Amino acid sequence: MLSKAAQEKLLKHLNCPAEKVTELLADGEVDIDIAKDLPKVHIYDDAGLDELKKNLKKGHTDAAMEVWGKSMNETHKLGLSTSDAKNPEKVVDAMSAKALADAKITPDAKVAELGEKIKNLQTTIDTKDQELTTWQTRLKDREVNDEYRSFLHPDRNPALDDAEWIERIKRNYELVEVDGIKALKDKSTGKIFNDNKENPIPAKDVLAKQFAEKEGWLKPKAIETAPPDPKKTHNPAKTGGNKKYKDADEVLKEVNKRLPQGTAKQKKDLYSTLMLEVA
Repeated sequence: MLSKAAQEKLLKHLNCPAEKVTELLADGEVDIDIAKDLPKVHIYDDAGLDELKKNLKKGHTDAAMEVWGKSMNETHKLGLSTSDAKNPEKVVDAMSAKALADAKITPDAKVAELGEKIKNLQTTIDTKDQELTTWQTRLKDREVNDEYRSFLHPDRNPALDDAEWIERIKRNYELVEVDGIKALKDKSTGKIFNDNKENPIPAKDVLAKQFAEKEGWLKPKAIETAPPDPKKTHNPAKTGGNKKYKDADEVLKEVNKRLPQGTAKQKKDLYSTLMLEVA
């Protein structure tokens, strides 16, 4: 049983009036009417206590926002009614409208101005991106062509210049990288040139073989040209005087002059024919 001192402490903690505390602690049995004797005491379970705290917090927040709205309305002369000044959203909208009005800029005009700036900026960015892509493509093409040029045979047929040779190789073959090796793929078959162990053969070696095997890819050899027909030589003493070209270089120049757009075979045939007229 609680001592009288403990009972007195508890009753005072519950905000029980002093005279009622004395009455309740007197000798004899005395009843207590909580609603009458302890009007300020409320008992809550955990859920009820949480709800009370939430409502109290909301009440303080709402009150603070009302005070803020009223202050903004008066300070910035927004012209809102007392009711509207309690609504934070209306206060913010009124402040935004006043700021635009003070700056003499309508929202639509400002949006249009910003939209035009963004459009111009995007156009500039797109143009620069296109220029960058173009230069990257050109650089890549230059790198690829330089790589193909390094594979050209030193004794290639001069009937084609380097650009024409590179175009011919690119038309028939494709450079691919396999296991760190720059290999070559035949575009007509889609197969990569491999050795007998199915290892990729370096592109330079493949093209060296192609130049050696393909007809007309190497310089025509002098011994391959047909000798003069002795039946057509009626006056041996004048044979040297009838020759039109002094050496093979002059013949090549004449071939390129006559057939600037000719095929390799056409140029080779003409070359062989003109070589008969070398002094």
